[in-house]
Amino acid sequence: MDNVLKDLYIRAKTTENERLALDRQSKLLKVEEDNLKAQVLEELHKLGLDHVDYGDLGSARIERKVKPYIADFTALEGYIVEHRATDLLQKRLTESAVKLRWDDGIVIPGIGVSEEEKLQLR
Repeated sequence: MDNVLKDLYIRAKTTENERLALDRQSKLLKVEEDNLKAQVLEELHKLGLDHVDYGDLGSARIERKVKPYIADFTALEGYIVEHRATDLLQKRLTESAVKLRWDDGIVIPGIGVSEEEKLQLR
């Protein structure tokens, strides 16, 4: 085996292993962070506060944002069709849904195919 290739493989695999270990640690920290933020939010609600200020240490503030969701898909679909309001939609495919149809031999008009390469290190 070529030594340059072997060295590159070893460095890539070692780096991947280090990243995966840090990813696992990051996920655990994120769970802890989310739990603590939920507790802070709960305490703010209990105290009837929207924010607290701790000076140089920082502050905690409840930010509220209105977010839409689909309550009646049929009504929404009718509106989109009637008003040609496709800008309400995100233009992306659900790969798994397309693949399931392809597996059943269904041809979906308007879909192109591109191929990606990804190196797997084992």
